[in-house]
Amino acid sequence: MPDESAPRKNYIPNSYKNVTDPIIGGVGNDYVYITVDETTDPRGLAVANVSIGKLDGTPGKSCLVACKELEYTNYETICQFINSS
Repeated sequence: MPDESAPRKNYIPNSYKNVTDPIIGGVGNDYVYITVDETTDPRGLAVANVSIGKLDGTPGKSCLVACKELEYTNYETICQFINSS
């Protein structure tokens, strides 16, 4: 039976790389836009999202890069979420 830390050490870094490499490759060295959105889910909890996209003058898709459930929202919690993302 593998050690409990085996997935964290062996699989999560590879999965992370498989997800982030296409996003970084799609953006390249171009300018990007960052969108921050905060909404309330049906349970009344605040959920904040950060997405990025390529800013090159053509319609494109944005990629969700972070999503976090917050106990409450104000300027401080949103700024901390953006900085940690």
